[in-house]
Amino acid sequence: DSKMEAGYKRTKSLLEAEYKRIESLLTILRGNKTEFLALQGVNTWLVEELMSLGWFKKRFPYSSYYLHGEKCLSNSSVLFSTFPLLSVEQHKYKDGNVFTLCTTKVKGRKLHILNIDLIEGEAHSEKRVADATLLCAVIKKIPSRKEDTILVGNFGFPPHTEPESTIFGPSFFVDAWRECCGQKNGYTRDPVNNNKNHSSSCQRLDYVFLRSEVWNPCDAKLIGNSQTPIPSPNFGIKVTLKFTAKRNGVLQDKEDEEKENSQKS
Repeated sequence: DSKMEAGYKRTKSLLEAEYKRIESLLTILRGNKTEFLALQGVNTWLVEELMSLGWFKKRFPYSSYYLHGEKCLSNSSVLFSTFPLLSVEQHKYKDGNVFTLCTTKVKGRKLHILNIDLIEGEAHSEKRVADATLLCAVIKKIPSRKEDTILVGNFGFPPHTEPESTIFGPSFFVDAWRECCGQKNGYTRDPVNNNKNHSSSCQRLDYVFLRSEVWNPCDAKLIGNSQTPIPSPNFGIKVTLKFTAKRNGVLQDKEDEEKENSQKS
């Protein structure tokens, strides 16, 4: 029957498009070697597909997908790591969704990574303010001098319009994109150049924020914006951090410094 045939063709077309999208995503991941990979808006089947790939599992042997030995996908977000995760905490937003706080150790220092995917909407709505309050409360418990903190993900608002912006000033957290790219727009939501995004305007909604005395952003770039097909409605961000600790009061020489470089995305 013609309706069944039309439905079959649509389904086949959607599956083929999804296959091409995943292949495009894998091309990006293969070409951008990082120590950390934070994904938002992903499904369980995609995470399990990634973890079934030998090269991916070798690169990222640890992830927040397993919590206390059980499978867990929190708020459609997952963190992959080359370093062992010491702990994975879940914190519930007002609507029951959660964000994760993953802790590892790099260069002898604890590193905390918060993988965030906040809703878009009015900046001062009751839910948004409640979520921001919870996020800030979790961050404030992390020692700011002896330990390092990275916030990564979709914050849902352009720069300086989100209610959390009061703690993201130069005295607290560094916006890696601004630090490396100045006033370049860095649009992660870009309907002009991304045919998978159907929003009405270009915005920078995804960020990497850093608080550390030993790591500094030295490079930031958008990824996924030159792929065909484009794999996601939002472009990703790759940030390279440089370790700048001093040894006996002296900055390490160039050779040592290059060995200390670490990339996080």
